[in-house]
Amino acid sequence: MKPHSDPDLTQAMMARAGDLVAYMTRKGLSIAVAGGTAPNGVKATVIYATGYASDTVRDLGAAVAKRIAQMADEASAN
Repeated sequence: MKPHSDPDLTQAMMARAGDLVAYMTRKGLSIAVAGGTAPNGVKATVIYATGYASDTVRDLGAAVAKRIAQMADEASAN
């Protein structure tokens, strides 16, 4: 696990975000969080942020990904 950007994944995520971001904009929402089980049976959490919240949430997400990768590395070393 590495906390790096994957351009293909980023493109796919943003393509799927279109309708959700449009809905959020109509509702006046700047952030939405959903957690549950994806259609393939894998547990997942998704956060969408728009406008002023998007940069902050992106930076927080990058920090979380980096920390989770560090935890995974530490666990595999033991």
